[in-house]
Amino acid sequence: MRDERRATVKDGYSIKQNPYGGAGSLSWGVILRNTSPAQDALDVYTLVNFVGTDNRLVGSATNTLSGIPAGKDFALGDNLFFYGGVPPISRLEVVVQIKKRQAHALKLPTVTNVRVWPDIFDSAYVGSVEGEVSNNDPRLVLRNAELSTVVLDAQGNVLGGGSGYAFASLPPSAREFFKIQRGLDAIPMSGAASAMVSAIGQYDTP
Repeated sequence: MRDERRATVKDGYSIKQNPYGGAGSLSWGVILRNTSPAQDALDVYTLVNFVGTDNRLVGSATNTLSGIPAGKDFALGDNLFFYGGVPPISRLEVVVQIKKRQAHALKLPTVTNVRVWPDIFDSAYVGSVEGEVSNNDPRLVLRNAELSTVVLDAQGNVLGGGSGYAFASLPPSAREFFKIQRGLDAIPMSGAASAMVSAIGQYDTP
């Protein structure tokens, strides 16, 4: 992430319009990359703009990540509601600002056994991304974890994303089940082949 212009690996979105004229939902996802092999990127601020077909912005979303380790990718996803329906969108415009850097020392919780499940009320769309988060730090207790996911199709294209939390206190080597539901309801289940999940943890000394 030495060059903020190269921080975005890929991005994408899915739209679900309410057929009865209510709020439309847009699920978006961005995969960020810290291109530095030796420095962690800290206080990573992202601005995601939603660009209409006339090149005018129709919405924006912001987020601040506490950090991305050196040489690692991070899945960032969420959703946006538009009352009256989602306007036509041609692309996403992603702006990344790195506030601080440090020599590589940052550790993130480990995420495994990720799978995508359909919505129980509307199986045509994604309902959740589930998996396990574990604490591999031998000295610290993982107090909680903030989770973010990006859903991909079979070709690796981004379909959208979402976010969630894992709240259990995990001593070293412990793990916890998680279920991310926020932000995913606009993603068609027919195209969802896999998901990438990233976690940022809060740690305590035992």
